[in-house]
Amino acid sequence: MRQRIGVAMILVLLSVRVGAAQSAPLIERVQTTSALLHESREYYVYVPPAYPDSARRFPVLYVLDADGLFLTTVAAAQMLDDAGAMPPTIVIGVRNTNRERDFTTSPTHPDAVPRGLGQTGGVVAFTRFLQEELIPQVDRRYRTEPSRTLIGHSLSGLAAMHVLATAPTAFRSYVTLEPSLWWDRRAVADSVMSALGSAASRKPQLVVVERGTEDGWRPDSARLVPAFRSSHSLTFVHVSGVTHQQLPYRGIYDGLRALFHGYPSMAMFDPSKASVAALQAQYATLSDQFGYVLEIPVDAL
Repeated sequence: MRQRIGVAMILVLLSVRVGAAQSAPLIERVQTTSALLHESREYYVYVPPAYPDSARRFPVLYVLDADGLFLTTVAAAQMLDDAGAMPPTIVIGVRNTNRERDFTTSPTHPDAVPRGLGQTGGVVAFTRFLQEELIPQVDRRYRTEPSRTLIGHSLSGLAAMHVLATAPTAFRSYVTLEPSLWWDRRAVADSVMSALGSAASRKPQLVVVERGTEDGWRPDSARLVPAFRSSHSLTFVHVSGVTHQQLPYRGIYDGLRALFHGYPSMAMFDPSKASVAALQAQYATLSDQFGYVLEIPVDAL
């Protein structure tokens, strides 16, 4: 009798999940005023289907260059969530106002700066905007977990790496897609290496998505690998057959799948792990990795 009740309860929970997945997701457009940047800023918000009908909290993905990358990120997060390959997640898309200004450091080698650029060197202020204004506002408006991931491509990937180097507590994980680390003769790459070498706390999780060219992290890969204490904190993802501009379409999906590679139930691949005790151990490890309590997915049960 006890077994029947347990199975019935799981079926009810599964039907609730399926029903929630069929409801329309919420995408909101939010306008805010930044005292630090002295301008109006806009960001998009996607909440997963499980959000409206629950009181739980959710991890957050912040994606820069939202004008081009937000919908791609939402689609990837939705598909991976539906497949049980990552937890349901809020996605915040930060729109641009002055991309070259916000995503670059002040060059210490002006001769190496490409001609034709407009204003540059605003990433310090932009990082403060993320850390001191945007993240607190999102945390007030939405039920968030203290587990944040930052996604950036090209120049916005450069900005993401500046955040890693200078504001290490702002985000727990990063997914970069060929960041423009060539900027200022790789000064940002050097600052990341310095930060990783001196930090006493747990290393951030970094997923490096690239095509095998000299863009992005490849020239510094020999320095990057030993800078991480654990190989589980650093993952390289290779994407072929695409251009630099096409990379995000496949790269964001592959990058998120790599970031959450340990999330699907191990029982799917190893029948000896098909026990409640094994599931509890698996998701306890993931909770420590991502910095909040991950509940065992109903699909895993």
